[in-house]
Amino acid sequence: MFVPYVDPGLPLAVAIRDEVRRYMDEQGEAPKVILLQNHGLIALGQTPTEALNITAMCVKAAKIFTGTCAVGEPVFMSPEDIKHIYFRPDEIYRRQMFVRCAFIASATTSRRPIFSPSLRRAGVGSET
Repeated sequence: MFVPYVDPGLPLAVAIRDEVRRYMDEQGEAPKVILLQNHGLIALGQTPTEALNITAMCVKAAKIFTGTCAVGEPVFMSPEDIKHIYFRPDEIYRRQMFVRCAFIASATTSRRPIFSPSLRRAGVGSET
């Protein structure tokens, strides 16, 4: 979900609230990622590990997008193709297993988050 630039503080909070409500009305669920123009990214997960993995996936997507722009221009999937993939039984199962494994992993690590290999390579979590 994308929120166009607004000044920080209450105007930004109101814009985020309005966009989240619109997204939920259209999609029937909360967003996993909120991109704030000129502010940054909010990753929403049910556990710290899930939020970190969502962040890692955003970093990966940004690298792919940047690489695509460097060699031409990106070709975006149609909304129909995205919905087709999102609702495939194997994709639903993969997401459920991803969340379940992240929950189990975070519950068995003495409250320390598990950092994905891509976040570890980026130096996240190395101080723990």
